[in-house]
Amino acid sequence: LLIALKSAKELVYQTGIVYDVAKFACENYQDNYFLLRIAVVEYLASIEWAFASSSCTHLPDEIFEIYMHLLADDDQRVRNAAAKHLSLLTENANYNSTPNNIALEEPADYFCSDFPKNSLTIGMSPHYDFLQQPFNFLIAGNLSYILRKMFYILTTSANEKQQVIVYLKTVYPFLCSDYMYFSMFI
Repeated sequence: LLIALKSAKELVYQTGIVYDVAKFACENYQDNYFLLRIAVVEYLASIEWAFASSSCTHLPDEIFEIYMHLLADDDQRVRNAAAKHLSLLTENANYNSTPNNIALEEPADYFCSDFPKNSLTIGMSPHYDFLQQPFNFLIAGNLSYILRKMFYILTTSANEKQQVIVYLKTVYPFLCSDYMYFSMFI
């Protein structure tokens, strides 16, 4: 059913049942069958909240928390699927209040602006860019918000905190190398 609803997403958006279908998907996140949990991950990540005509126009907190549960699932296959689709979830979260505006500078609450900017090519200026691509502030804003929520969950949920940090260390070692101090809270 989730796969069919995912393929008919325009109809789901037009009828305004996005939130209801997402809640239905979330009811199955603890099912014993791992493929159903993977389908829940894929469906939740694929929802484009900017196009939702329901009362929820951004990723709701309870759905994000369920996604974090799936990211720390006992089954490695579910964790891999959740990690793989985390970028899509971030892109579709729509936490920005003005989704169609073009930004010329970083937003004031941009979380990642506190980190040093390193160029992708070693030995070149940080302003050098092969593709001359503009910075996507919409995705950066979503990522900033999601990182804040993830860190909050890591510091308040003792059971999952251990699982997620261990998992992030294995999947994203570059993330955890700079943030080893989070391990002190385990």
